[in-house]
Amino acid sequence: QSPDLPRRPFGGVFSEAAFVWLLLTVLLFPVAHLSLFGLPVYWSETALGFSFLSLLMVQGWDHVRLQFIQLLKSERVFFFYTTLFLTGIVIATLSNPQTLSGWGAVKSFYIVPVFFLIAILWFGNTKERLELFALAWLFGIGAASVASLIAAFSGWFLFDGRLAGTY
Repeated sequence: QSPDLPRRPFGGVFSEAAFVWLLLTVLLFPVAHLSLFGLPVYWSETALGFSFLSLLMVQGWDHVRLQFIQLLKSERVFFFYTTLFLTGIVIATLSNPQTLSGWGAVKSFYIVPVFFLIAILWFGNTKERLELFALAWLFGIGAASVASLIAAFSGWFLFDGRLAGTY
């Protein structure tokens, strides 16, 4: 922690809310999407957004910006290769004639997971928190697996034989 950036503990109500929303993101990552004004929004995206808004509410834009710059400096190799990868994805999507569905895939499969990894880097500042993230992630995968098995044994299939779900 640099001396020019005051350390604000994660003990505030909104800071803890941001942490809880991030845990919900991990836990509910494989869960179905919601519809907001007719646009598909996955629960993990919603929880990640609330986590960021909670962080902004308690720490303010300037503090969050300084923390992000510090994270950017400490993880510059990650950010360099991630930016390079996302640039390739954006160029490929721009050259695709089906851009609307392409942008949906880019958002869900590339951009949101990158934001999720940034949030993990941001909030995973202790070993206990990282272990809690890992446990929530495993629990979410286990719950999705059990739901898939129940759907398979219940005969919940699409017309072409693929497993159907609530998504």
